[in-house]
Amino acid sequence: MTNVIRVALPGYNALTDTDPDHFSLYSDQDNVLIKEFDRGVINVPTGGSAEVTHNLGYIPFFAFFVDLGSGLFQLGWLYNPSAGYNAYATTSVIHFSHTDGSDHNFLYYIFYDQQV
Repeated sequence: MTNVIRVALPGYNALTDTDPDHFSLYSDQDNVLIKEFDRGVINVPTGGSAEVTHNLGYIPFFAFFVDLGSGLFQLGWLYNPSAGYNAYATTSVIHFSHTDGSDHNFLYYIFYDQQV
């Protein structure tokens, strides 16, 4: 028997339903654990900020990487005072900022399904 993780959305049975769209988390041999809503790249100017609109109506799980140049990327987290890269989400946007001395591209991934 294959191990699976399933967390059904309200109104669906995690034990009997097989449609991955009816789950907030669903993993087996053929499906990923979480579903991606959007991905992209946004340029954040020197010492400035930028926003990506998602309009999901809840604060989503997201991940981002900062392009440091020369093929180097740093995994970002909500607040990194030593590097100066910051991000936070609201129910409609993700806000990115940094405080170092050059423009940077932020690669971001936004995921579906409200995690409670």
